[in-house]
Amino acid sequence: MEPKKNRMPPERFGLTYSDHLAAVGGAKVEITTGEYDNGQLGEVILTVGLEGNTLRAYDMAAIFMSMGLQYGIPLEAFVHKMEHQQLEPAGITTDPDIPIAKSVWDFLAKKLRKWYLNPKDGGIDGNA
Repeated sequence: MEPKKNRMPPERFGLTYSDHLAAVGGAKVEITTGEYDNGQLGEVILTVGLEGNTLRAYDMAAIFMSMGLQYGIPLEAFVHKMEHQQLEPAGITTDPDIPIAKSVWDFLAKKLRKWYLNPKDGGIDGNA
């Protein structure tokens, strides 16, 4: 059986988190999500604004994550793998809900968990 891609609608809702560009260990981070009509996450755009070609890998990996979501990999699988990953940059954040992150991946996973997996705890449907 060949995998089937569930394409994103041309017009879609989502979230953008920047808090004037959040910072994780000094690196500026912006997260933008795109949702299907049913509210399910289907796209993650991650921009890490710190000089260095290696950090551009975060942007590309978010594209691969979006592709996985569109081919049916559950968000929980991504969140489970990303949470608690220790990579640089890491440290204090500008987000009061996530004061310390072990990495940009750890920060992203915690935001996505709050927004899409635990909405009653202050995410999208929990009046964040």
